[in-house]
Amino acid sequence: MCAESLSKVQELYFFNCADGKLRSLKEICTKNHPAHQFKNPPTGTGDCSAPKLLDYAFKNHLAPLSMAECRFSPESKTFPQEVELIPPCDERCGIILPEMLGIEILYRDEDIIVVNKQSGLLSVPGRGPEKQDCIVNRVKALFPDCIEQPSVHRLDMETSGLLILAFTKEAHRNLCRQFEEGKVQKKYIALLDGVLAKKGIAQHGETELYFRLDVENRPHQIWDAQNGKKAVTEWQILNVERYHAPDGSTKNVTRVEFIPHTGRTHQLRLASADEHGFGVPIIGDTLYGHCDEGERLMLHAKFISFTHPTTGKTMTFTCEPPF
Repeated sequence: MCAESLSKVQELYFFNCADGKLRSLKEICTKNHPAHQFKNPPTGTGDCSAPKLLDYAFKNHLAPLSMAECRFSPESKTFPQEVELIPPCDERCGIILPEMLGIEILYRDEDIIVVNKQSGLLSVPGRGPEKQDCIVNRVKALFPDCIEQPSVHRLDMETSGLLILAFTKEAHRNLCRQFEEGKVQKKYIALLDGVLAKKGIAQHGETELYFRLDVENRPHQIWDAQNGKKAVTEWQILNVERYHAPDGSTKNVTRVEFIPHTGRTHQLRLASADEHGFGVPIIGDTLYGHCDEGERLMLHAKFISFTHPTTGKTMTFTCEPPF
């Protein structure tokens, strides 16, 4: 009875978002946190200050410039100069804020921002008004002082995971140089549609493949040993597990960790699907495999390490896949 009562209360919660849309708490939980689809989110979800303030701002067409939460004692007569800042809680606000803001921010300072890009969203704007919604434009909308082109690398629209953007021209030049010189380390997690061991594929190894653009079938890439660009990918088989498809069927799949040593277009998707690679596509690959209704590309940028463009410190981020 308590659960039923809580569910009815939470059905009354709606939030105005940065994109102008009004979303219910149930919709947000079902979309981004499938674990909450058949049970209530934690008690108090939606009652914190941050989502309430942002909801008011977006409802009244206001642009939030800054927000911080801290501990403050009512016994203090004056507000202290230095306070302990408190990040939003992962258990409650972590469910709502990414949807309200349109992006999940993992780190931000004056020079860079690191986000967890969702599957199905472009990294940069494409051609035409229908392709303007992307990470770059969402970041620029939230941070008006951002440079015109903050992108320093990209993820395919269907790929989720870690993405770095620059706020300043100096940071942009520095990070682009690091990517060009191969100084940025990246790791991806993928679910492949089959059991690699049955094809005689080793537990660990490295592939060297050559692909170029298929000019008659863009954006597909095709094998070309003569004119193709070299793509070097290291792999590690992590596990064989059961995959539950949206239609209710199950099958055996292989969880693989990829470490790309080059940055070619569709490199990991081709290393998986092409006959010169594994010959086993990533689940949900609309270009080189098969994608059922309600399915996504099971490829996620899990790890990235680079040098901060201003401080020179090593920055390392890990973001576990949602699958």
